[in-house]
Amino acid sequence: MCSRTSARVQSPAGYNAPMRSDYLRALGSYWPIARALAPGPARAVCLYAVLLSVPMRKRLFGRAPKLLRLTLAGAAYPFWVRDGLDIAVLREMFVDRQYAIPGADAGAPRHVADLGAHIGGATLYLHARYPGVSITAYEPDPDNYALLVRNVGGLSGVRTVHAAVAPTKGSITLYRHAGGSTRATVSRDPDTTEAIEVPATTLAEVAASGADWIKFDIEGAEHELFRRAGRALDTCTLLFGEYHPLLTHHTPAEFEALFPGWRCRWHGSVVCFRRGISP
Repeated sequence: MCSRTSARVQSPAGYNAPMRSDYLRALGSYWPIARALAPGPARAVCLYAVLLSVPMRKRLFGRAPKLLRLTLAGAAYPFWVRDGLDIAVLREMFVDRQYAIPGADAGAPRHVADLGAHIGGATLYLHARYPGVSITAYEPDPDNYALLVRNVGGLSGVRTVHAAVAPTKGSITLYRHAGGSTRATVSRDPDTTEAIEVPATTLAEVAASGADWIKFDIEGAEHELFRRAGRALDTCTLLFGEYHPLLTHHTPAEFEALFPGWRCRWHGSVVCFRRGISP
C-alpha cells in the first residue's frame, strides 16, 4: 500500500525556491534508484514517492531519518536516510555501480573491510553482491555510525566498528563540513563547522580481522594511511575505493606509486589495485 503525498506544500517564506530546486534535481535522479531497488513498477513508484519526500522533509523538519524499503535479489532491506546526500550514495552503489569493478569477481572475498562506511550503502551493496561474505564496516562520525548500525548492523556476517582507520591507534580529530554527512575529514578547511574527537584503529588491526579485500572512501585520509601501511596489506588481494586528490594534495600518479607490484585500474575517481593480476 503506497501513501500519496500532495503536490502542494505549505512552507515558510523563502523555502519554496530551494525546495523547487531540490525537486528538479530529484525528479530525474531518483527514478533510476527506485527502479533498481524495488521489485516491479508499482513498488518502484511507491519508493520513488518516498524518495521525493526526503528533501521536503529535510527542509520542513530537519534531518530526521526516513525509512526506505529496499529490495535486492528478492530480499527486503529497511534502510534509513536523512537527505539527498544519503540518497546519492544509493545511486552511486546501485545505479552507477561504482564498485562493480571489472575482474573483481575473479576470486570472491572471504572478508571485506569497509573503511569509511558512512551509513552503509557500500556495505549493503557488497553484502548483496557477495552472499556469505563477512564484512567489517568502520565509520568514525557518530551520527553516520548510528545509521550504519541501524541499516546494516543486523545483517548476517556484518560487524560495525565506530572508529576511523588511521596510521596510529587512539583518537583523531574529525572535521565536519558544511557539505553534509559525506564531508567529514581529517583536515580543516574554510567550510569546517565542527571538530570532534573520534576513536581510531589501524590498518594492522584491520588486517588482523582477516580482511583480504579493503574498500576505502575516507575523504582525503587515504594517501597518508596507505603511505604508512607497512606490512599491513600483506594479506590483502584487492584494494579499491575513491581517491580525493584535492583533499590529499597528491596526484593519482603519486598514489599509485605507493603500491609497487600491484596492478592498477581507474574507473573515474575509483581506483582498484589487485595484487599481481590486472583488475
